[in-house]
Amino acid sequence: VAPGPGGKPSEISGISGSSGSMIRHVLSYGVDTNVDFEYELAVGGAKVSMFDHTVEAPPKRHPNMTFNQEALASTSVRDVCGTLEEHSRQLLGNSSNPPSALLKMDVEGAEYDVFLSIPREVLKRYGQLCLELHWLGRPTRCGDFRTKALALEKLSQDFVL
Repeated sequence: VAPGPGGKPSEISGISGSSGSMIRHVLSYGVDTNVDFEYELAVGGAKVSMFDHTVEAPPKRHPNMTFNQEALASTSVRDVCGTLEEHSRQLLGNSSNPPSALLKMDVEGAEYDVFLSIPREVLKRYGQLCLELHWLGRPTRCGDFRTKALALEKLSQDFVL
């Protein structure tokens, strides 16, 4: 989590990003059966795009929330999985304004390949990342130690981990 305005951590109710700009867009991958986080951001005015191939629909709905039954991957397969780069382009456009988007990701180990495959310019579109990192201590699951270290090193170029 990056600090919010004045060095204090951002709160969901404030919907403020690390740059002090308001979070206007949220891309959330791996929502499963709990969307409380996404729902609170939607209530606060953010447009929330959720992706998860393991559930048919989110348990809560809000006019600011959309759901796609699709996985996240490093390469796109039509009607199966998409990439962070293409979703970012579709949902955030090509604006170079200060980051006003939040990326939330809980994708059971796919995060390492996703981060290694995406250009830094795309990652910089996000003011905050909320990540659940999987299998860091297991070199046989979702990439070896080197792959995981390279993905985290890439993130650390633009984010505080």
